[in-house]
Amino acid sequence: MLKSFLLSGLLTLACGQSIQAQTNPYLFDLQKVTLTVPASSYHVAQVVDARADRSRLGVVQRGIDNVPVSANFRQSLEAELMALFQRQLPPQPGSRPVVLRVHAFNISERTTAASEKATTELVVDYLVEQPDHTYQVLLSTGELVETGGIEVTSKHAATIGQALQQSLARLSTAPALAGPVLSLAEVTAGKGGAADVRFPIQTQPMRRGVYRSFEEFINNNPTLAEGPFEIVRRPHASRQWAGQDEVEAYYLHLDAAHPRRLVRDGAWGVSDGKAAYILDGSYYYEMTPSGQNYTFMTRAGANPDAVLAGALVGGLAGAVVVGAVSSGRPQQAELHLMTGRVVLGPVLGDNPDAIFAQADTAAIYLYRRPDARANQELTVTVDGQAVGTLPVNGFLALSWQNRRKEITICVQGSAPTCYAFVPDFSAPNFLECALPTATSTTPTLKPSPAKEGMFYVKKFRRRR
Repeated sequence: MLKSFLLSGLLTLACGQSIQAQTNPYLFDLQKVTLTVPASSYHVAQVVDARADRSRLGVVQRGIDNVPVSANFRQSLEAELMALFQRQLPPQPGSRPVVLRVHAFNISERTTAASEKATTELVVDYLVEQPDHTYQVLLSTGELVETGGIEVTSKHAATIGQALQQSLARLSTAPALAGPVLSLAEVTAGKGGAADVRFPIQTQPMRRGVYRSFEEFINNNPTLAEGPFEIVRRPHASRQWAGQDEVEAYYLHLDAAHPRRLVRDGAWGVSDGKAAYILDGSYYYEMTPSGQNYTFMTRAGANPDAVLAGALVGGLAGAVVVGAVSSGRPQQAELHLMTGRVVLGPVLGDNPDAIFAQADTAAIYLYRRPDARANQELTVTVDGQAVGTLPVNGFLALSWQNRRKEITICVQGSAPTCYAFVPDFSAPNFLECALPTATSTTPTLKPSPAKEGMFYVKKFRRRR
């Protein structure tokens, strides 16, 4: 899971043209968020982060060029949420403590010709600790909140607040405690609760019809009935889609007043009783069950992860190229049944070495500029394991492959100085170390702005 390595093509790409285009991660907090929820017999006493990917909250667009960058809270998710609950929803006389377990917490942005849209996805469980220190699931909720505007990055805190408020409102009317019982290990591993929720579309025979909404789909209850319809499948004409069918749905011709026409207005999707098809943009795509969710192939648009990778490699021009090259090609997509969020995956045919935003390895660079103790090398450890020494005008390149666990980097002086964090997997991470004075015995260790870190690592690399 951990290894030390010399600079490779990843850093070569990132340190090239993109130095001037690299933007630091967007960090924000919930200090100004206000929560207004009905009186409840529960209060949140603990937050458990059970996300599969804890490296970031999502991707936002910064500057007049809408450069995509990773976004995160200024402190850990648990600390940020608990601070909010303690300010806004402190314990009340007689209220019972619950544990809020987070399965999904994502923010994203989408730009159209005239506006932008900010989205928050939140999936959580509320659990009650039992006398034997097991935890019983009280409630699982999924929220999807969107807001629009000319510039929406500054609205994410308020959108997150709204998602939390909606979820907490459901807690205030939670039924009697009757959910499954989990061990502490199962709680921290994300087992049970929302991870086991199943909807009628997953448990009942599929009904034929036209869905008005995502809610009708998950409830297996199509109600849009403007007449008989048929689903037509034809081999795709594009070579990029070889082996795939084009799918269309038509209302049948009944008489002059009811001619054959496309199933479009008011439709979310259709089902022929055997398969379900989602209307994404102007096209229908067959959905396939995949674990707890559904997947489908769609026509590629602007995948924020791919565009972020392009921006890191080649600045704004790189992002534009990625979008242009990918447009219209088959792209994996996943429909989250807890919220209705559609998450875009890789574009088929993309070079995984180029689109390192989706890599399974985070790059971390620890460097040391000239300081007051030029002759003293510092020993570096990761999770207690020695990985090398750090001289003046030098750096160490590290990798990390666990999106759920913090990496703890320590630099040893008379006493160790440590820094623990879940690194960003979509862009290089930089830490600066120093012995700032001639009498310093304990080094400093702090995150470095990406542009500054790239400059020094590239400089020290040339000296090698």
